[in-house]
Amino acid sequence: MIERFVNEQGLDLAAQTLVYFGEDFDVLNMDSLWLRVLFLGRRINTLADKWRQVEARSGLFAYNRRMNLSNRSMLTLTLLWTLSLFLFPLLLLQGLYVRRTALRLPDGEPPLEGSAGSGEPEFRILGLGDSVIAGTGVPDMQDSVTAQLAQALAERTLEKRFIWQAIGVNGDTLADLLSKAQSLPPGRFDLIVVSIGVNDVTRLTGLLRWQLQLTQLIPMLNSKAERLVFLGIPPMQFFTALPRPLRWVLGVRAAMLDKSLRQAADLVPGVYWLELGLKFDAEHLAEDGYHPNEVACREMAEHLADALYE
Repeated sequence: MIERFVNEQGLDLAAQTLVYFGEDFDVLNMDSLWLRVLFLGRRINTLADKWRQVEARSGLFAYNRRMNLSNRSMLTLTLLWTLSLFLFPLLLLQGLYVRRTALRLPDGEPPLEGSAGSGEPEFRILGLGDSVIAGTGVPDMQDSVTAQLAQALAERTLEKRFIWQAIGVNGDTLADLLSKAQSLPPGRFDLIVVSIGVNDVTRLTGLLRWQLQLTQLIPMLNSKAERLVFLGIPPMQFFTALPRPLRWVLGVRAAMLDKSLRQAADLVPGVYWLELGLKFDAEHLAEDGYHPNEVACREMAEHLADALYE
């Protein structure tokens, strides 16, 4: 019923109602359950916009303990996720609206490999995963996390030459990465950095399936690297491209998958999980409000380089 409403007549109506609500709502049928849902979503977003204006004037940002889901237990996150299912009609319409109106940014311009430093011996770095590795949101691959990590390490160690290579695809899930891991470049790497998980959140990958795929991927990559580092899944409740409450619900799901990722990494020697440690504000997000920009990539690279030298 939901799919039929959206596909046959509701998608345009949903988009128009969300955007032109104040002008056109008088001509709509208030007896429709769906219009009541859209009304609720619009009111929530209006209140959220007002709150963001207050934050901007007061110098506050929503990066506070109440919004930090990473320190919640899996039991709490599961309960929050279950309760959010009562918002399914609203979340569905918000998701369709975002999918239709989201700004699509290109990946960073090649080359997809390079080097930093001029010493000996060589230190090989491989970046694997999703849009973060593909450089979506940065103008050039030299600004990507993998390239900036090589530069950050070269600044800390003058006697090595850091060779980097990035294999990332915007939209890839853990299942996609698992299939690509079977045909990695030859040789052994000193460091493999993996960014994965956001697309599993948006595509609602099951938690058990996520955990099973991790148990398959980690040994496969660990056999190819001296050290394997998984970047933590970003807190999606701060993605400004997403409306509330969809943003918060996806944040809960991201925290669930990220907690499983951290637990899996802790079980295997030589495998590490690293929290991004970013503030997801306008200075760190690309134009689309979804992907990290070059400033964020540089901070992630510096954070990762510091962690490797601890």
